[in-house]
Amino acid sequence: MSGRDAAYFFQPQTLKRDYTYYERAKPQYESLSASSFLSARDYGAVGDGVADDTKALNTLFQAAAETNGSRIAFLDAGYYKVSDTVYIPPGAHIVGEALAAVIMGAGPKFGDMEKPYPVVMIGKPDEEGRIEMSDIIVSTQGASPGAVLVQYNLKTLGDEPSGLWDVHVRIGGFARSNLQSAECPTTAQLTNYIKPGCIAAHTSMHITPSAGHLYMENNWLWVADHDIDDLKMTQISVFAGRGLLIEGSKIWLVGTAVEHHTLYQYQLVNASNIWMGQIQTETPYYQPNPPAPHPFNVRNMKYWDPDFDADCQSSSYNAEPRDVSATHDIPGSPPCAMAWGLRILNSQDVVVFGAGLYSFFNNYRTNCSRLETGENCQARMLYVEEAQKDLRNSKVQSTVEMYNLNTVGTVSMLTHHDAGDLAFWHDNFVNFASTLAVFRC
Repeated sequence: MSGRDAAYFFQPQTLKRDYTYYERAKPQYESLSASSFLSARDYGAVGDGVADDTKALNTLFQAAAETNGSRIAFLDAGYYKVSDTVYIPPGAHIVGEALAAVIMGAGPKFGDMEKPYPVVMIGKPDEEGRIEMSDIIVSTQGASPGAVLVQYNLKTLGDEPSGLWDVHVRIGGFARSNLQSAECPTTAQLTNYIKPGCIAAHTSMHITPSAGHLYMENNWLWVADHDIDDLKMTQISVFAGRGLLIEGSKIWLVGTAVEHHTLYQYQLVNASNIWMGQIQTETPYYQPNPPAPHPFNVRNMKYWDPDFDADCQSSSYNAEPRDVSATHDIPGSPPCAMAWGLRILNSQDVVVFGAGLYSFFNNYRTNCSRLETGENCQARMLYVEEAQKDLRNSKVQSTVEMYNLNTVGTVSMLTHHDAGDLAFWHDNFVNFASTLAVFRC
C-alpha cells in the first residue's frame, strides 16, 4: 500500500506519517474507569424509538465536549429518535454500544427534499477542533426526503486527525424504521412507481468544504435493499438520493462502502489530499425502474447532482458540451440513467488503493450482471474530471491515481471528461470482476 517508486506510486506527503499512510486503530478507552463514561440514559434519553431524545442527546454531547476527552459520552443500546439536529461539538468523544446504538431522525424538519436538514451535525461550518466517535448508527424513521444523516463541518488542526470508526448510516430495512417490507415492498411489476412514504433520505453524509483532517475507518453507508429483521430477507424499495459527498481536504477512508443511493455513491468535488482504501459500491437494485434521478428530480447544485438527461444524450465526445454518459458508443445498449459508483470532479491528489464498483441488478433481476449476457446492467460507473493544473509549476503531479479498480455489471469501467471511455469490461475481464491495475491522470 505504500509503494516506493514515485513514478508509479505518487504519494501526497500530507496523508503520510514517516514513510507510510496514516492509520490509527479504533480507540478503546481502556485506561479510563467506568465513572468516566456518561450514559445517555442518565441524561434523560429513552431510546425506545418513540420518545423524542433530541434535547437529551444534545445535552449529553455538550457535557462530554466540555471535558475534551476525559469523559466519554456513551449511547446505551437503543433507538434514539430525534426531531431536530443533534449537534456534536469539538472536544466530544462518543462511543455507542456496538451495533445497537441508533440515532434516528424523524419528523417534519427532515421532510422537505428541497431544504436538506442534518440529523447529526459534527461541528459547525468553519468551526475548528477535534472529535472521536465510534460504534454509532445514524438512520431515519419513515419518509424523510430532506434528511442529511451526517453533516461533517469540522476542521481539525495539529498532528492527530479527528476520527470516525464504525460510524454507519443505515436507511430502512430494520425494526422501528417504518421502512420495512410492510411499508416499502418492491414494485418491479409497476412502471417507474415510487411510494412517497419510502423516500427516506436526501444524503447519507456530506463532508463540507470547511472540513478537513478526518480519518474514517470501517464506515458503511447503506440504503436497505432488503428487510434485515425479516427471516426471509424480503427485498424492499427504499429511496435515498446521495451517498458520500466529499468537498473537504486531507481525508482518509479506510475500508468504507456506500450502497444503493439514487444519484451517486461516492462523489469528490473540489477536494484535495484524499486517500481511499478498499472502497465498495452497489447501484440500487430497482434501477432502471425508475431510472435516475427519480424521485430526486430537481437538481441540487449545492450537492453537485449529475445531469442525467444531458449525460445520456447521444452525441459525439468532440461536441460541446461533452455528454460523458452518451450511449451511442457503448456496446449492448445498457441503461444509462443509473447511479454513479464514483465521481471525481476538479479534485487534487486523490489516491485510490482498491475499488469495487458493482452493478448486479436491473429491476431486482440479476440477468444483466451475468457473463453470458454481457455485463450490461449499466453503461458507465466511474467518471473523472481532473483538476486544472498550474502549467507554471513544473512540480505539479498527477491529480488522480487508482490502483486495482474492479467493476461488475458496467460496460464502460472508466470515463474521462476529455478522453471519453477508456476501458471496457470485456477487455479487462479476470474472473468475478473486470480489473484495471493502474490509472493515472
